Amino acid sequence: MRIMTSRETLSLRPFAEQDHAPFTQLYNLIHPDTPMSEEEIRHFYQTRQSDIYVNEVLEDADKLIAKLFAMQADDGESRVRIDLYLHPDKVSEALREKLYHYLVDKLVLAESLVTRVREDWSELHSFFLAQKFVELERAWVSRLDLSTFQTEPFLWAFEKAKAAGISFKTQAALPSNDATHRMLYKTITEDFLPAVPTAEPLNIWPYEVWLERYLGRPERNPESVFLAFNEDELVGMSELYRSQEITKLKTGLSAVKETYRRKGIAMSLKLLGIQYALEQQAEEIATTNHSVNRPMLSINEALGFVKDPAWIRLKKDLLT
Repeated sequence: MRIMTSRETLSLRPFAEQDHAPFTQLYNLIHPDTPMSEEEIRHFYQTRQSDIYVNEVLEDADKLIAKLFAMQADDGESRVRIDLYLHPDKVSEALREKLYHYLVDKLVLAESLVTRVREDWSELHSFFLAQKFVELERAWVSRLDLSTFQTEPFLWAFEKAKAAGISFKTQAALPSNDATHRMLYKTITEDFLPAVPTAEPLNIWPYEVWLERYLGRPERNPESVFLAFNEDELVGMSELYRSQEITKLKTGLSAVKETYRRKGIAMSLKLLGIQYALEQQAEEIATTNHSVNRPMLSINEALGFVKDPAWIRLKKDLLT
């Protein structure tokens, strides 16, 4: 389909297998600080097919310059997440507006839309505000420079956790079987995720979906998933994922059961991750925290994580 412009070289079509590599390049051009591998992107789309409403690319003379994407949001069945991936040098302001309205016009059953922009993307932020989006919440990517990190000031956490009867293991030390996976699923979905402060609660995936989307992520490494136990009870965890950049790691879920907090567990889990990263000769760990998650933000700040500009999550109600 041609998008209505004066340029005959522009055309829209469904996303296809051959688009993964050029889209990965476009994504990393737009997100140089949080790049993704083609394998990660493939896994995301392959495991979310049932949730995707729109997935189209815009070409200019057979070169991919934009992608339009819409899927069911993770925090509401009638809420749709939209993403406009636009080449900064090849998509004009007028074309961006045409693409946005083309995408939204396809979402006739949506009750609300959500998207996100970085706070220093002032032009795109202003564009969405002009479309009547409002701020829902903020989150920060924070980074720890491992070249200057000193472990000694934080060793108290291990002593405090040990005094509380806590032991630590990696997921790799547990049997890789259904019993382990169901134990992880039960604790994560019943105790950890509901307690993570966010603007609105997340939908919990069924077990089989969780196995595919979460446990099967290509960047997930059982050797860098750190677990805290009180005897046989899983009470805390912190994950380190591989990154597109070999010298950088990124944090996944970090959480401690509410009744086990303030026992040094979260700090100990973070330190185990940092020690692992140092052993792998990594240079940096990145983590993401919602602005309302003050307890975890405080831990990361104490460790020396430095915030990037915030990611702003925006929402637009379509029924009002």
